[in-house]
Amino acid sequence: MNIASIKKDPAPVLPTKQNALSHVRRGRISAPLRVLCYGAEGVGKSTFAAGAPRPLWLGAEGGTGHLDVDRLPEPKAWAEVMSSLSDVRREGHDYRTLVVDPLGWLEPLCWAQVTGGKCGIDEGKDFGWGKGYLAALQLWRVMIAELDAIWTERSMAIVLLAHATIEQHPNPVGPSWPMYQPALHKLPRGSFAQWVDHVLFAQVETVALKGEDKRTLGQATGVRVLHAAPSGGWLAKSRGLPDVMPLAWSSLVEAEDRATTMRAELAELLADMPEDYASRARVAATQPGVSLEELVNKVRTKKESMK
Repeated sequence: MNIASIKKDPAPVLPTKQNALSHVRRGRISAPLRVLCYGAEGVGKSTFAAGAPRPLWLGAEGGTGHLDVDRLPEPKAWAEVMSSLSDVRREGHDYRTLVVDPLGWLEPLCWAQVTGGKCGIDEGKDFGWGKGYLAALQLWRVMIAELDAIWTERSMAIVLLAHATIEQHPNPVGPSWPMYQPALHKLPRGSFAQWVDHVLFAQVETVALKGEDKRTLGQATGVRVLHAAPSGGWLAKSRGLPDVMPLAWSSLVEAEDRATTMRAELAELLADMPEDYASRARVAATQPGVSLEELVNKVRTKKESMK
């Protein structure tokens, strides 16, 4: 990355004579988005990310040739991936979003780093069953730590894009079923899904229709959407977003702003409610897939009934 000046944020000065408890802050801290968006090839994931503020791309150059975006040099080895991320964190620039596209494209580079490029991830003499993937997970965790530093120190949004794959979802009490997942090994996939605020599944919307033989058929409408709520058919998670929204960055920002407003209203409503009820409501507001609007309406109704 060719950026001339390097800026380092000054280390925070901690109070030496006052108790840290006197500096406790309350309330939600506004922060840039952290998003993992995945879907079929060509559905519009890169175009979605290009709508983010001042994006900078890291990944395969060929996948974004149709977009007028700024790109870091395409990494050929895992060390180059980490070097680019370090440059984004340390050097002076005005980019506001880092896009990794696609995330799974980096997986062979990670595995080659683990094995030295001399064997498969499960083949070397130092690897028993699954140990290669565990070693790779440590590298992915270092990458997540660097992304987290970029997110916190540079206040940049992080957008991770991935292709979709269909895997059998294990069911401990019955038969498994096929489910869309980000195309990445399950260990780093779980770590990334835990780190981001939203896991969004992008697809062309389908509707159920009855065929002439009365069988239910799926027909695409041509509308491209983001699914933010988990389903038996795909992995997703969100914090207060609607279940479905248009596949556009502006739609995500609008939904996030709406969720922020709902959280603020909920906090105000709960301020003078009985603590046991308020505590349960606050926990409910953090659950995946919860409708903040419905929760706020329920609390508002409860408060009115208590007058």
